[in-house]
Amino acid sequence: MKTIFTLILFIFLLNSANSQTCEWIRGHETNYEMNPDMLSYNVCTAPGGKVWHGGLRNLVEFYIEAMGNLFLAQYDGNGNLLHDYEITGSASLNGMVTDSEGNLYVTGQTLNTLHFWDGSQLNYNNNFIEGFLIKVSSTGTIDWAVNLSSFFTNAVPEDLTIYQGHVYLSHSEWSESNITEFDADGNVVRTIQQMDVPLASGVALDPEGNIYACGSCSDTQGVFGGVPFPTTLPYSMYLVKYNQQGFPQWVKFAEDITCTKSKVTVDKIGRIIWTGPLLTEAIFDTLTLLGPSWGSDFFVTAFNAEGQVQWGFEVPQVLTGNANSGKFKPICVLPDNSISIAGSTRGIVDWGNGVVTSTEDLSNQSMLLNISSVAQPDWSKTGLAGRYNQVVAIEGDEEGNFYITGICNGTIQFDTCSYTGISYYYPFLAKFNTSLSTGVAHRFQLDQFTVYPNPACDYMEIETNIAGEHTFILRSSEGKEVLHVSGNSGHTRIDVSKMSAGVYTLTDLNNGSACTRKVVIY
Repeated sequence: MKTIFTLILFIFLLNSANSQTCEWIRGHETNYEMNPDMLSYNVCTAPGGKVWHGGLRNLVEFYIEAMGNLFLAQYDGNGNLLHDYEITGSASLNGMVTDSEGNLYVTGQTLNTLHFWDGSQLNYNNNFIEGFLIKVSSTGTIDWAVNLSSFFTNAVPEDLTIYQGHVYLSHSEWSESNITEFDADGNVVRTIQQMDVPLASGVALDPEGNIYACGSCSDTQGVFGGVPFPTTLPYSMYLVKYNQQGFPQWVKFAEDITCTKSKVTVDKIGRIIWTGPLLTEAIFDTLTLLGPSWGSDFFVTAFNAEGQVQWGFEVPQVLTGNANSGKFKPICVLPDNSISIAGSTRGIVDWGNGVVTSTEDLSNQSMLLNISSVAQPDWSKTGLAGRYNQVVAIEGDEEGNFYITGICNGTIQFDTCSYTGISYYYPFLAKFNTSLSTGVAHRFQLDQFTVYPNPACDYMEIETNIAGEHTFILRSSEGKEVLHVSGNSGHTRIDVSKMSAGVYTLTDLNNGSACTRKVVIY
C-alpha cells in the first residue's frame, strides 16, 4: 500500500511539476487599531525583479475607508528595501501598476492637498473627496500628478492597467462610470462612457488592444459606449468588451444582490478571466454557479474573445468551510497560464483533486489557491496568524514568482518565513517562488507529510522529513475534531481502529505551516 501511495504521489507531482515556497515576508508599521476592512493595500511587480508595495501608513481620518499618509515601498527580489516614499495628506490607495520602463502609476482618493517626498504637490479642488492619478518615474521623482476632479465629477478610481505606454483607468461617477485613457504625459486621450452603469471596478486589455471592463449595478437600460444593453436583472454584475475604437462588442450580465466589485484580466492565450465575490446563484453566459453554501463564495470564469464562457470555478458546496478572494487584486496569471487566487479561508474546504485547505478553530486565515488553465485545483497554501489575517492582492512576474500583500494582527507565517508586527494592524508583503519547471518537483517541497495505508482500518503511519514538533489533527467530514496527537519529524503512528468509516481530513501543523490530506477509514 505504501508503494502504491508513493507512486500516486509521484504521478501527482509529475502532473503538477511545481511547488510554492515562501522566500521572505516584510511588514510596514502603522498607527491603525480600528476596523481592518477599511484598510487598502496593493502590490505590483517592476522590471529587474523588483516589487512595489503601497497603502496607508498613518491614519488621519475616516471616510468610506481609512484615509491618511500613504507609503510607496520598493524592494528587490531578495526583500531588501530600496525606497520608502511617503505621500502626506488624507488619502487612500486603490491601484498601482508599472510600465516596461519601470515607471510606477498610482491611483486613489484624497480629502485634501497631497504633498510628495520630492517637494511637489497635488492641489485639492475643494470637491470633498477627489480621485487622483500619479506617475512616479523610474528614478523616484513625481513625473506628473492628475486631480481627476478637474475632468470628472465625483470620480472614484477603481482599477488601472498599462497598454503601449498609455494608462487605462476605470472609475465610477455615482450614476455612471467611465474607462479613460491617459497618454504618457498624463493627458486625457479619450473616455468611454457607461451611462446608468454606476460601478466600473476592473479594466484590462488584450494584445490586440481590445478593452474589457467589469463592474456592477447596471440599470436595466444601461448604455455602454453609447449603445443600450438592457437586462431584466434588478441587480447585476457585468463584463463588457470594447474594440480598439471603444465601440462595445458584447456585454455579459450575471445576477447580483448588491453592488459588488469584480476584477478582470487576460491570460496568456487571450482568454478573459473575470473574478469577484459571488453572493447568490448566478448564470454566466450558459454556465450556472451555485453561490455560497456556508457563508461566502467567489467566482473565477474564463471567456473567449467572442464572449462565450469556457469554464467557471467557485468555492465547493460544502458545510465545513468557506473562502473569500482578495478585494483589490484577487488573481494573477502565472507563466504556465495557471491562475493563483489570493484571499482568506476558514474551516475545511475540499477543493477537489486532493487539494484541501484547513484552519484551526474556524478562524479566518490567509489563503493562496492555484487552479490550472482549465480550472483544475493544483495546490493551496494557508498562512497562519494568531488573530486577523487576510490577503488582499497578488501579482506575479514572468519568472514564476508571485507577491502578495495582506493585513495582519500579530505574527504572520508562511512555511518557515514569518514577520511579527509591532502595530495592532499592519500590512505585510511576501514573496513566493513557484519553481515552475518541466521536471519533477522535490517530494517534500509540495508535500509536508505522507500517510499510509490510505484507506486504512486499524492504523495509519505518518512520515515527514521536516524538523520540529508536529501536531496531527484528524477531522470528520463535518469538520469535527476526532483525534489530536503530537509527534516529531520522522515517523508517527495513529490508531484509527475505533473510528467510524468515512472520509476524514488529516492536518499536520509544524512551525506555523499547515498541510492537509484527505484520508479514508473503512
